[in-house]
Amino acid sequence: MHTEDAAAEQTILVLNSGSSSLKFGLFAHADDDESLPLEGSAEGIGRSDGSLRIGSPDGGVLVQQEHVLESQTDALRKLSQALAQQHHAQPAALGHRLAAEAIAV
Repeated sequence: MHTEDAAAEQTILVLNSGSSSLKFGLFAHADDDESLPLEGSAEGIGRSDGSLRIGSPDGGVLVQQEHVLESQTDALRKLSQALAQQHHAQPAALGHRLAAEAIAV
């Protein structure tokens, strides 16, 4: 997103973090319209064969990088840097999927 578009469009970065991966979607809202302009994942967290992929919902690949991703924090940092390089403004909000086991009472 270009700087002049920042006021017109607000984005929400939604994360789903697992033990060795971080999946995300960047949702945009502008002029009463919602879209998913970017989605992707950081895979292989904690291993030497990690990767970061950012793509468009139609299957286009915008970023495909091989990285050593030491931790979830490292993966999120590299994701943030890659989004900034794609000229996307900082998200207005961040969401995270939480899953919990059922607890017998």
